[in-house]
Amino acid sequence: MAGLYVHIPFCREACYYCNFHFSTSKKLRQAYVDALIKEISIKKEKIKQMPSEAGFDKGFQTIYFGGGTPSQLPPDDLARIADALRNNFEQDGDPEFTLEANPDDISANVLRAWQAMGVNRLSIGIQSFKENDLQYLGRRHDAVQAEYAIKSAQDMGFDNINIDLIYGIPTQSEKDWEENLGVFYSLNIPHLSAYCLTVEPKTPLHVLIEKGKKDKVSETQAVSHFEILIKFARENGLTHYEISNFCRGDNFSKHNLSYWQQKPYLGFGAAAHSFYADTRTWNMAHTAGFIKNIAEGKPFCEEEHLDLKTKYNEYILTSLRTLWGCDCAYITNHFGKSYSDYLTRQSEKYITQGLLKKVNNSLYLTDKGKLLADGIAADLFMVD
Repeated sequence: MAGLYVHIPFCREACYYCNFHFSTSKKLRQAYVDALIKEISIKKEKIKQMPSEAGFDKGFQTIYFGGGTPSQLPPDDLARIADALRNNFEQDGDPEFTLEANPDDISANVLRAWQAMGVNRLSIGIQSFKENDLQYLGRRHDAVQAEYAIKSAQDMGFDNINIDLIYGIPTQSEKDWEENLGVFYSLNIPHLSAYCLTVEPKTPLHVLIEKGKKDKVSETQAVSHFEILIKFARENGLTHYEISNFCRGDNFSKHNLSYWQQKPYLGFGAAAHSFYADTRTWNMAHTAGFIKNIAEGKPFCEEEHLDLKTKYNEYILTSLRTLWGCDCAYITNHFGKSYSDYLTRQSEKYITQGLLKKVNNSLYLTDKGKLLADGIAADLFMVD
């Protein structure tokens, strides 16, 4: 399953917690769209030269417009980008086409326009249905707009919808978090991405906390909220298929599965990444610089070729996060017995502690282990 990712870096305002690459300036938008379309044609020529093992020979099955805030671009500009993708790359069937949107950007007119350009999946950045939480996070929409946006999309015929929710917000009680999850379920939304609030250095939230203007994030509170989330998913029959992702039945995010299952994808736009065969590339994380270099035919990305150890470490990191776990036979077949023996030794203590379990020669994080996923994975990495 190969995917196409397009990064739209523009936002109306900066959310306090965000550390993604974005810009609040409107003056570069048209030039950025032109640069994106030129990059698409450049990469079309590049993949023509790639061998079949790169994974692009069967066409693309997913398209994902992320950001930033893609819904901040006028529909006509989004359609130009979508048309460029279709004109330059072969599609495999009817691709899953996801567009990220903020609730306050959603209206009947834009929903119709997005449908017309082929969008069949929306990912809406709700974050919370509680006013105090939204104010703490610096979000522009309110709780009424949040529900209205979801119902409007459903009324327009979008039946494949994800919403993002954030837990561990200092203003958010356990009851608040339970009620947020209850609203998600009552609206019959097929997919939920639930993220723990993290305070990244140099973000506005970090500065506000340091100045004592915002309450600090509590690890104890975040753990409690995650446990509530796990219990809620189990009791309501949701499939917990990746640490932060849940769905009804098999309504997985096909595009994001490309990342977690190490499938090939091409990324376009400032700060976008691509992955294929043994290669990872990343575009410069500077909107004006990206536009300038594309226009002048200068390099706009860097790349690295992954060695065996790096590929092993990445497989450990991504596979352990998922429902399907880490296949020990895959380790042996693709990396060799020395890697398999190392994994067996390193994982024993976590199995004993009840943080990992081994079933049918695959390793899985337990609910308790999911709280420590990154640390456990790091300890299973092959190091020099």
